[in-house]
Amino acid sequence: MKYLIKLSLFVFILTACGPLIPISSEPTPLPGIYEYQDFAYDIVWSQDDSMIALTTLTGLYVYNTDTYEQLFSFNQGGGSTAVFGDKYIAAIGNDGMSVWSLNGYKILFHVDPEEPIQFQSIAISPDDTVLVTGENKQLRFWSLPEGDLIARVPFEGMATDVKFR
Repeated sequence: MKYLIKLSLFVFILTACGPLIPISSEPTPLPGIYEYQDFAYDIVWSQDDSMIALTTLTGLYVYNTDTYEQLFSFNQGGGSTAVFGDKYIAAIGNDGMSVWSLNGYKILFHVDPEEPIQFQSIAISPDDTVLVTGENKQLRFWSLPEGDLIARVPFEGMATDVKFR
């Protein structure tokens, strides 16, 4: 019984002294440019599973799934998701929506956001001719590879997931 009382008092004194792990007053990192590659927000495979895209706090990274070689990196801001077509890769993030050619990863077009959380989701048509962005209060359809706006469909709410059938 004495042992149990001593152990209880010891635990009580330790808990009264404060946390065992110090609480940091450091702020949580916000999107920006960082020197390291961190965890992925989204992991997306290409249609033939030969590539994988990771969107992270530091940007977009594309890897060959057979050799694990990094094929492309876009580290000019955090990304939230990406999508592969047969010829293109598109990604949305803090700085808007961007589309690249998979042949050499040349940027085809970029659209800046009109409001902070505008772009929510993205999809490329099976024939690689149309890209749709699900956004806050609208869907927008873009021609590929030009990036011309084809149509805008307004509605209330957010389009958090768009797909072609």
